[in-house]
Amino acid sequence: MLSLGLTQPFQPPLEGTQMVVFSDIKNYTAEYEAPRYIKKCINYAKEYNVYLVTGRFVATNFLCMAFIGPDGQVIGVQRATHLNLTYQTALKRSTDLDLYDTPFGRIFLCVDVDIYHPEVLRSAVMRGAKLIISSQYIEFVDYGMHTILQGAYNAAMSYGATVVNVNNNSRCILAGKETARREEQFLLPLGTDLPVMLSIDLDDPAIMARRSKLEQGCRPDVYRAYAAELER
Repeated sequence: MLSLGLTQPFQPPLEGTQMVVFSDIKNYTAEYEAPRYIKKCINYAKEYNVYLVTGRFVATNFLCMAFIGPDGQVIGVQRATHLNLTYQTALKRSTDLDLYDTPFGRIFLCVDVDIYHPEVLRSAVMRGAKLIISSQYIEFVDYGMHTILQGAYNAAMSYGATVVNVNNNSRCILAGKETARREEQFLLPLGTDLPVMLSIDLDDPAIMARRSKLEQGCRPDVYRAYAAELER
């Protein structure tokens, strides 16, 4: 079981939290601020002895999220493979997908609009990701239940994974369970209150059953070829 906490940036987590995901209202931390931001994140992870998924920040002209261990070591940085129209002229796209092994299972950091791209999610899940952590900035005029259904909800249901979604408007945690109604997929319903903590079983049989059925209908040879083409 994983005790997963969602907090505002640098807000103390609830007692017993093992992994923290920052839920940021900013679109991203600018590149000139990024070194100081990452240093504060490292100190936070060490102070509270937690794994930490940072908010979005820009580094070397890429939109990024970082994963930091309880010892303060930066385990990895995932760069966005897709960009919204606002960022396309200013930032670069990556072609790399990095997954991180933890005592709780393999995780994937899904940066901003990557959550809407099935090829990204499919590749991550086929490589063993059990937890997808999605961090987005969604303009208020564009936000609605449809943005969650098209993104995080669709990812959970399509690929049999647990999906955390934090954005500047709300937060939720979803599980792609087999034969469940929509409301039953929300382990943590849409809301705005922070901090929160939830114990999650990434090996829930209902999730694994759905993943197994999805994998049975896959063409592994196609996915391997696609992954090789993109050097993933």
